[in-house]
Amino acid sequence: MATKLTIKQQLLKDYNYLTENDFYVESKSGKDVIKHMGCERIARNEGIKYSEPRFLTVQRDHSVLYCAATLNDKMEWTIGEADLKSNCFNKYVHSMAEKRCKDRLILKLIGVYGEIYSDTEDFVDDTPKTTNVKMASDKQKKLIARLINETGNQPLEDEDYDNMTGVDASKLIDLYNEEKANKSY
Repeated sequence: MATKLTIKQQLLKDYNYLTENDFYVESKSGKDVIKHMGCERIARNEGIKYSEPRFLTVQRDHSVLYCAATLNDKMEWTIGEADLKSNCFNKYVHSMAEKRCKDRLILKLIGVYGEIYSDTEDFVDDTPKTTNVKMASDKQKKLIARLINETGNQPLEDEDYDNMTGVDASKLIDLYNEEKANKSY
């Protein structure tokens, strides 16, 4: 009896320019994840063409982007979204929305979206789990909560604080301090 290939193994076989380094195992679920650069490599090598993207929402901390793409005679469309209050700790929300949109389109066009996801998805742990990841300190969490209150932003959920790394916390603190400074004049 032949052994069934995993999606990762099939992608490595079908797209010989991909390497093991284009994947990692997601820490929460143990499932394979393809990195954004692996998706971009597929798009470049397979000739995926994108339509002109349309931003449906453009706010400082929230972005929703719509785009369509084609591969040969197949067409797909999707959105990419990023929101600092719920699914993105990267302060460059427009770039993250674009990455999510493109990766979803690429994976849809090659017929594997839903079986494997890219590391840009908001439910995927985009940093491979290591023992060196330092979580946010209580002091950082308290400062973020105070800054959110002072800027009038939506409070974060307890789970957001529990999963927050020190690096993510620093980025949020900088972002909220910048917002606070901009509101003061």
